[in-house]
Amino acid sequence: MVPGVAGSAAAAGEGGGVAGVADLKHAIQSKYKIAIQHQVLVVNGGECMAADRRVCTYSAGTDTNPIFLFNK
Repeated sequence: MVPGVAGSAAAAGEGGGVAGVADLKHAIQSKYKIAIQHQVLVVNGGECMAADRRVCTYSAGTDTNPIFLFNK
């Protein structure tokens, strides 16, 4: 989990300026220098986040239900 980017609701689409999963991946790339093609974002339960969906369509991105980042 990436605290402050993928671990907070604000960064994950609730007023933090990140609406889509692709936007979240760009934010992670900018802040943590992890190339987009190396990022795998997974919500609790093992579902991979699709780049063409909005972050808010996933029930994730909070302290109790984080988004996990894997660097492949």
